[in-house]
Amino acid sequence: CGLMIDSCLKTQSLHADISSLCRNENCPCEKENSLVYAAFFHAAKITVFIFAVSLILNIGMEYVSFSENQGSILTAPLTGEFVGALFGLIPNCSSSVILTQLYMEGSINLSTMLSGTLSGSGVGILVLFKINHNLKQNFKILLLVYILGVIGGIISNLIL
Repeated sequence: CGLMIDSCLKTQSLHADISSLCRNENCPCEKENSLVYAAFFHAAKITVFIFAVSLILNIGMEYVSFSENQGSILTAPLTGEFVGALFGLIPNCSSSVILTQLYMEGSINLSTMLSGTLSGSGVGILVLFKINHNLKQNFKILLLVYILGVIGGIISNLIL
Protein backbone atom coordinates (compact mmCIF):
# COMPACT_ATOMS: atom_id res chain seq x y z
CA CYS A 1 0.00 0.00 0.00
CA GLY A 2 2.86 2.36 0.84
CA LEU A 3 4.51 1.78 -2.52
CA MET A 4 1.21 2.53 -4.27
CA ILE A 5 0.91 5.80 -2.36
CA ASP A 6 4.52 6.72 -3.17
CA SER A 7 3.98 6.08 -6.87
CA CYS A 8 0.57 7.80 -7.02
CA LEU A 9 1.52 10.90 -5.06
CA LYS A 10 5.22 11.00 -5.84
CA THR A 11 6.08 11.21 -2.13
CA GLN A 12 9.69 10.07 -2.37
CA SER A 13 10.61 13.36 -0.69
CA LEU A 14 9.18 11.92 2.55
CA HIS A 15 12.21 9.66 2.80
CA ALA A 16 14.28 12.47 4.25
CA ASP A 17 17.79 12.07 5.52
CA ILE A 18 18.53 12.50 9.21
CA SER A 19 20.30 15.86 8.85
CA SER A 20 17.26 17.56 7.31
CA LEU A 21 15.08 16.08 10.06
CA CYS A 22 17.46 17.46 12.67
CA ARG A 23 17.44 20.90 11.06
CA ASN A 24 13.63 20.97 11.04
CA GLU A 25 13.41 19.86 14.67
CA ASN A 26 16.19 22.19 15.92
CA CYS A 27 17.71 19.35 17.87
CA PRO A 28 21.28 18.84 19.12
CA CYS A 29 21.94 15.87 16.80
CA GLU A 30 24.13 17.75 14.34
CA LYS A 31 26.40 18.95 17.15
CA GLU A 32 26.92 15.37 18.32
CA ASN A 33 27.60 14.25 14.71
CA SER A 34 26.50 10.72 15.56
CA LEU A 35 23.90 8.72 13.70
CA VAL A 36 23.32 6.54 16.78
CA TYR A 37 22.69 9.57 18.99
CA ALA A 38 20.31 11.06 16.41
CA ALA A 39 18.40 7.79 16.06
CA PHE A 40 17.95 7.42 19.82
CA PHE A 41 17.07 11.09 20.28
CA HIS A 42 14.34 11.08 17.61
CA ALA A 43 13.05 7.64 18.60
CA ALA A 44 12.67 8.83 22.19
CA LYS A 45 10.81 11.98 21.10
CA ILE A 46 8.42 10.02 18.90
CA THR A 47 7.92 7.36 21.59
CA VAL A 48 6.87 9.99 24.13
CA PHE A 49 4.55 11.59 21.56
CA ILE A 50 2.95 8.24 20.63
CA PHE A 51 2.57 7.26 24.29
CA ALA A 52 0.80 10.52 25.14
CA VAL A 53 -1.61 10.31 22.20
CA SER A 54 -2.28 6.60 22.78
CA LEU A 55 -2.99 7.24 26.45
CA ILE A 56 -5.51 9.95 25.60
CA LEU A 57 -7.17 7.78 22.93
CA ASN A 58 -7.37 4.73 25.20
CA ILE A 59 -8.92 6.76 28.01
CA GLY A 60 -11.45 8.14 25.54
CA MET A 61 -12.26 4.69 24.14
CA GLU A 62 -12.80 3.35 27.66
CA TYR A 63 -15.80 5.65 28.03
CA VAL A 64 -17.32 4.99 24.58
CA SER A 65 -19.85 2.19 24.45
CA PHE A 66 -21.21 0.31 21.46
CA SER A 67 -24.90 -0.56 21.45
CA GLU A 68 -26.84 -2.97 19.25
CA ASN A 69 -28.56 -0.06 17.43
CA GLN A 70 -25.23 1.27 16.16
CA GLY A 71 -24.42 -2.12 14.63
CA SER A 72 -27.21 -1.78 12.07
CA ILE A 73 -25.47 1.27 10.57
CA LEU A 74 -22.22 -0.65 10.22
CA THR A 75 -23.84 -3.62 8.48
CA ALA A 76 -25.77 -1.57 5.91
CA PRO A 77 -24.51 -1.95 2.32
CA LEU A 78 -21.66 0.50 1.57
CA THR A 79 -22.29 2.50 4.75
CA GLY A 80 -20.46 -0.09 6.82
CA GLU A 81 -17.38 0.07 4.62
CA PHE A 82 -17.21 3.87 4.73
CA VAL A 83 -17.73 4.05 8.50
CA GLY A 84 -15.41 1.10 9.15
CA ALA A 85 -12.59 2.67 7.14
CA LEU A 86 -13.10 5.96 8.97
CA PHE A 87 -12.95 4.15 12.32
CA GLY A 88 -9.77 2.43 11.17
CA LEU A 89 -8.08 5.82 10.75
CA ILE A 90 -8.08 6.34 14.51
CA PRO A 91 -4.33 6.51 15.15
CA ASN A 92 -4.01 3.56 17.46
CA CYS A 93 -4.07 -0.19 17.01
CA SER A 94 -6.99 -0.45 19.44
CA SER A 95 -9.36 0.42 16.58
CA SER A 96 -8.34 -2.80 14.81
CA VAL A 97 -8.84 -4.77 18.02
CA ILE A 98 -12.30 -3.27 18.55
CA LEU A 99 -13.33 -3.92 14.93
CA THR A 100 -12.16 -7.53 15.16
CA GLN A 101 -13.96 -8.00 18.46
CA LEU A 102 -17.18 -6.56 17.00
CA TYR A 103 -16.86 -8.93 14.04
CA MET A 104 -16.30 -11.93 16.32
CA GLU A 105 -19.43 -10.94 18.31
CA GLY A 106 -21.42 -10.68 15.07
CA SER A 107 -22.10 -6.94 15.49
CA ILE A 108 -20.47 -6.03 12.17
CA ASN A 109 -19.88 -7.93 8.95
CA LEU A 110 -16.56 -9.02 7.47
CA SER A 111 -16.35 -6.22 4.89
CA THR A 112 -16.77 -3.54 7.58
CA MET A 113 -14.02 -5.11 9.66
CA LEU A 114 -11.72 -5.39 6.65
CA SER A 115 -12.35 -1.77 5.64
CA GLY A 116 -11.30 -0.62 9.09
CA THR A 117 -8.28 -2.84 9.40
CA LEU A 118 -7.10 -2.03 5.87
CA SER A 119 -7.27 1.71 6.51
CA GLY A 120 -5.71 1.34 9.94
CA SER A 121 -2.05 2.23 10.11
CA GLY A 122 -1.52 2.18 13.85
CA VAL A 123 0.35 5.30 14.82
CA GLY A 124 1.94 5.74 11.39
CA ILE A 125 -0.40 8.61 10.49
CA LEU A 126 0.54 10.41 13.72
CA VAL A 127 4.23 10.10 12.92
CA LEU A 128 3.60 11.28 9.35
CA PHE A 129 1.87 14.44 10.58
CA LYS A 130 4.57 15.03 13.22
CA ILE A 131 7.56 14.59 10.90
CA ASN A 132 6.26 15.82 7.53
CA HIS A 133 5.18 19.45 7.70
CA ASN A 134 3.56 19.41 4.24
CA LEU A 135 -0.08 19.20 5.36
CA LYS A 136 -1.46 19.04 1.82
CA GLN A 137 0.67 15.98 1.09
CA ASN A 138 -0.27 14.41 4.45
CA PHE A 139 -3.99 14.81 3.81
CA LYS A 140 -3.62 13.35 0.31
CA ILE A 141 -1.96 10.29 1.85
CA LEU A 142 -4.65 10.06 4.53
CA LEU A 143 -7.41 10.28 1.91
CA LEU A 144 -5.75 7.65 -0.27
CA VAL A 145 -5.40 5.28 2.70
CA TYR A 146 -9.09 5.82 3.51
CA ILE A 147 -10.17 5.22 -0.10
CA LEU A 148 -8.06 2.05 -0.35
CA GLY A 149 -9.65 0.77 2.88
CA VAL A 150 -13.16 1.42 1.54
CA ILE A 151 -12.37 -0.20 -1.81
CA GLY A 152 -10.86 -3.22 -0.08
CA GLY A 153 -13.99 -3.63 2.03
CA ILE A 154 -16.31 -3.27 -0.95
CA ILE A 155 -14.31 -5.81 -2.96
CA SER A 156 -14.38 -8.25 -0.05
CA ASN A 157 -18.14 -7.77 0.24
CA LEU A 158 -18.56 -8.61 -3.46
CA ILE A 159 -16.23 -11.61 -3.38
CA LEU A 160 -17.17 -13.13 -0.03
